[in-house]
Amino acid sequence: MKIKKEIKTMDKSYVVKQIPFYELLTDEQKNEIFNHSQIKEYGKGDIISGFLNPCIGPFLILEGEVRAIMDDENFREVTLFKLYKGDTALLSAACVLECVTFEVKFVVENDSHLLIIESCTIKEIMTENLAVKCKIFEGLADRFASCMSTMHALLFMRYDRRVAAFLVERYLYTGETEFSITQEEIAKETSSVREVAGRTIRQFAKDGLIEYGRGRIKILDIKKLKNLM
Repeated sequence: MKIKKEIKTMDKSYVVKQIPFYELLTDEQKNEIFNHSQIKEYGKGDIISGFLNPCIGPFLILEGEVRAIMDDENFREVTLFKLYKGDTALLSAACVLECVTFEVKFVVENDSHLLIIESCTIKEIMTENLAVKCKIFEGLADRFASCMSTMHALLFMRYDRRVAAFLVERYLYTGETEFSITQEEIAKETSSVREVAGRTIRQFAKDGLIEYGRGRIKILDIKKLKNLM
C-alpha cells in the first residue's frame, strides 16, 4: 500500500468550507474542524477505512473516486455505492454514530485527495450542535436509501440489467463512450464474479450494444442500454 501523505498545496481554509454542514458550525467549531482535519492523498486500490482502520472519521472527496463495499472472510464483496468529487463519506465515522452497527470498507478507485476530519471532533460537535447532528443524520438517511436501492437490485434485478445500469452510469458520469475496464473490475462494480460478468459483456458485444477488447469497452448504443435497465 502506498504511504499516505498530507498535501500542502491545497488551501485547507478554503477546502473546509465545502463540508456540507460548515455553515451550521459556530466559529469555535469551525476552528476545531480546521485544526483536527487533514488533506491526504490515496492511490488506486488503497483501503481508506476497514478492518485495520475502522473509524477514521468523515471525509470529503476533493479529487478522485471511492467505492464503498461490504465483504466477508472469503473475499466476497458487495458494492454499496460510489463517491465522487464533492461527495462526503459519513459511514467512515461509524464508531461515533449510534445508529450504525455494521462496517463499511472504503476503497480508492482512482487516485484521490480527501479532507479527513477526526472522529472525536465530529462526535463532540454533534453533541454540542443539534443542527449539525440533524444534517449528518439526514445525510445518513439518504445514504441508507441508496444502499437499499443497491440491495433491491442485487436481489431482484437480472444481472444483465445491472451491468447495463453500470455502463449507463459510467457514461453519464464521464461523458465518454469508451473507457478502460477489465471484466474483473466490472464484476466488482456489479457485485458478481468475473465469469458471469464476462458472459454478459460478450453477449452485449454480440447484440451490438458495445465493443469489448483488451480491457476496453466502447458503448455503441446507449439508448438500448438505457432501455435494458
